Order: sequence, then C-alpha cells, then structure tokens
Amino acid sequence: MEQQENKLNTYTLDRIERKIREIVDASEGAEYIYRGEAQYHTKVCSGLYRGYNKNEEEEEDYDIVGSQKIILKKINDYLPETIKVNKYKILAQLQHYGARTNLIDFTPDFLIALYFACEKEMGKNGCVILLKRPTKEKSEDDNDEKKPEDDNDEECRDYTLIKPPEVIDRVKPQKSLFVESPTGFIEPDGIVDIPRDLKVPILTYIEKHHAISRQYIYNDIHGFIKSGDIEMPYLEFEKGMEDKNKQIKKEEKDFSKAISHYEIALKLKPEFPEAYSELGQIHFLNHSYDESIENYTKAICLESTNAKHYLSRGIVHAEKKEHEKAVKDFSNAIDKNDNDPYSYIERCKSLMVLNMWDEVRLDINTLKDRFEQSGQSKHLKLLTKFVKDEDIDDLPEDIKNILPP
Repeated sequence: MEQQENKLNTYTLDRIERKIREIVDASEGAEYIYRGEAQYHTKVCSGLYRGYNKNEEEEEDYDIVGSQKIILKKINDYLPETIKVNKYKILAQLQHYGARTNLIDFTPDFLIALYFACEKEMGKNGCVILLKRPTKEKSEDDNDEKKPEDDNDEECRDYTLIKPPEVIDRVKPQKSLFVESPTGFIEPDGIVDIPRDLKVPILTYIEKHHAISRQYIYNDIHGFIKSGDIEMPYLEFEKGMEDKNKQIKKEEKDFSKAISHYEIALKLKPEFPEAYSELGQIHFLNHSYDESIENYTKAICLESTNAKHYLSRGIVHAEKKEHEKAVKDFSNAIDKNDNDPYSYIERCKSLMVLNMWDEVRLDINTLKDRFEQSGQSKHLKLLTKFVKDEDIDDLPEDIKNILPP
C-alpha cells in the first residue's frame, strides 16, 4: 500500500490487535470459515439473491435455485462444451469473473476475510462474518446429486460447502471456499464489526506483518485489469503532488494544475483522505483558510485516527487566531500519536496566546524530557522564536528560564 504510512502509531496498533483478538476469541470452540464484507448488509447473501432483493429488508420468496439452473442452461448456449462439465466448476468461474451466482465467498483464513472487509467502501463500516464450517461438502469432482443422508444433517443447516477448482489462480492465495444455500442467504454464527477509520491501518498492518496485499489476493490477469480502475486515482494523486512540489519552489506559485489532479482523483475515488489533506495544504498556502479547514475536516471524517490531519487543521485555526479550536485539534493529534513533538510545539504556541500557563509548563516539560537531545534544545528554540516573533511579553519568569535564548 504505497499511499499509506509505513508506521502505525501505538494507539492504532493497539486497536488493530484488539480487533484481531476479538475475531480469534469469537472463533473458539468450533471450526469456522470467514467472509469479509466492506459494508454491512442486513443479510449475508449471494450475488444472485441480492440481484433480486435490492431492498434486503423485504424477504421475497424467489426461486434462487431455479434461477441458477437457468444460468447454467444459458451458458451451454454460449459454450456447448460446458454441458459435460461439473456445475460447480462452471459456477466457480462465473463467480470469479463477476457474474451473479448463488455461491457465497468464504475462506478458512480470517486474515484474508479481514482484507476483504477493509479493501473498499472506506467511508463505511465493514465486518467479518463467522460461519461454522458446513459438514456437507462438494468439490468439482463430486456428483451433483444429493446424498440421502445429507438431508438429515441438521448441523449444516442445508448449506453446501464447495471447494472451487484450483485452475483459477486466485483460489490458492484467497483459500477460497463457496457456500451454497437454497434460500440464497445464510445465518451467520458471529459478526465482528470493522470501523471505517480502521480500514486503511488494518490493510497496512496485514500487508506488513502477513504479506497480504492486493497483488497477493488478485494474482491473475483479471485482477491486474481490474486494478487499473483502482490505481487511476492514485496516479492523479501522484501527479498532483509532483505539480505541488514544483510550485512550492517557485516565487510565483500557481497550484491550479495540482488542484485539478486532486479533484480528478476525488472524482474517481470520493473516499480519499490523502487527497483532501493535500487540497487542505494547497488552500492553506493560498491563504484560503476556510477552504483549507473544510478539506482537512473531510480527511478527518474519512480517517479519524490520522494525527496529521488534526495537526494540519490546528495550524490553520491558529493562523486564523482561532486558538481554542487549534488547541482542541492539537490535543486530538497528540491523542492519536503522542510521539510527534510538533503537535506539542504547536499546542504550546496557542496555549501561550491564551495565557494558559499551567498547560504551557506541562507541554514544555514534555518536550524537554521526551524529545530534547542533550545540549541541542531544538524544539524549545522554536518556542523561543515564537515568543519573540509574537512579542509575548507576559511570559512567566520560570518559563523564561526554561526556554533557551
């Protein structure tokens, strides 16, 4: 995930590990298979069922099994050679290429399911579905006819577990299994919610620690072709950054091309917090502070655990002399990542303007104890410069003595 941060702060890392532990704890006592959904649906259902039931709250009695038989019959008109092919092999390939079938994707690896819960719909909460592994199983070599004893197997709830053919490249990394239900939907045995603001950090975490990435999951030509649509907004984003950096070096700055690239990126991918953050910076450089705050706020709504968005918005509020709001943003940035000295520095500046000296002392001591290397005091020197630039003449004597000349 090149567009993501390489490091996760302690707070976010703890949240991710607790969420993984929640899945592990929910899996105790039985053999489970898992499904990741990027947004919450009222039913865990097949694509064919969802095609009929656009409103999942209404339960219409459609003949899902009969509809799938018609699909299999129709494909014989296009590909006569499929007449003698096992139906599950055909259905697995139809599912692979995006057709609606009565198969529901599952995997025995909850980390794979976690990836699918996080890969899309960044502005919505996702979930990991847990299902006790059905005892009734079929593979591509099995006969299509039911065995009489299967109908009496109450534990499997009439779900059939299907092992797809390994001729489909992505079956192996995804550890794919399909569940087929005569109703088109299943009753899950557990659901673990995935908050929307944790999706990007989870993708970063499982790629770093478990080598699960888009390239790993979609390791075929079909996946590469599909990835083009996914990569386009990031290409526009990179063009925007390149143009922005060129303009920063110029005396006469014109950010119009960069803004255009970011806007195209957001049109292609509306839930793109990094693009909103970049627009926030450009508007700040153009002294369009209200527009800057608006874009940083959108970035925060999509990625509320990212300390940088709060820090950046706080700086804009401080520039507008809205120091109470600035302090709130800097405090939020510190809550999300307490290892960045600049959040303390910026908060300390606004606290000085507000004459909140007790809080100033706390931040100065934190900077001195945690971030200063012996004899350098580079962070405290930034505060000394701020005091001189802003002509703060009511600085308490003890604080004067701490700050370097």
